[in-house]
Order: sequence, then structure tokens, then C-alpha cells
Amino acid sequence: MRPDYTEMELPVLGRVVHPDDPTRVLLYAGTLDRRAFLRRHDGLLDIKTGGRLQWHALQLAAYEIALGVRPGRLRRWSLHLNSAGDFRLHEHAGVEDHHRFVRYLADYAGDPNAENKIADLSF
Repeated sequence: MRPDYTEMELPVLGRVVHPDDPTRVLLYAGTLDRRAFLRRHDGLLDIKTGGRLQWHALQLAAYEIALGVRPGRLRRWSLHLNSAGDFRLHEHAGVEDHHRFVRYLADYAGDPNAENKIADLSF
């Protein structure tokens, strides 16, 4: 049985960049596919082709941080499409995704202030 998606609003959100505050710069940007209102919840939706991968949750957490939204306030979904025209909607609910994203980003950048930046995000 497929869920009812009649309430889904799909405005294109577009490019997000973290952040406007130079004291908290994490130096990343991305293109969020949609801001969605689904099942009476406000959220972020990213459209994917292919299978479900672990980094999808981190990508959506990064968008939420870049938008300056307190982690957990928005729902995060990835909509997976396949060549047969079928789809699956996956929700990414873990607040730990936000912590993991910032740690990976800081490790990649070799940032010695990573712990301070993580603490400043107030999860």
C-alpha cells in the first residue's frame, strides 16, 4: 500500500550555503531539491536515483544546518526513484546525523577548532 502524498508541496529550494555568520563557517554548500510539507510535517526532501546510502542522511543534515534550523525541527526525507517508475520515501530521523556530518567535515578539513564548531551548533 502506498502512502497518501496528496498533501505534498514541492517548492524548489535550491542552493544552500553554510552560513552567513563568519565565526561559524564550515565551508560547504549544496543543492537541496525540495522543501516539503508532507504528512502534516515541514521538512527537506532530496530526490535520489538508485539505492539508499548512508550518506543521504548526512547530506540532509548538512542542509538543515546550513539553513540555520535547529536540528530535529524539520523532517528529512530522501525520495528514491527507479527506472521502473517506482519510488520509496525514507525518513532520516537521527539527530546524530548532524554531529556525524560536522565531524566528518572537520576531519576532512583538518580543522583544529572542530570541537568548538560542533559545540556552537547547539544540538
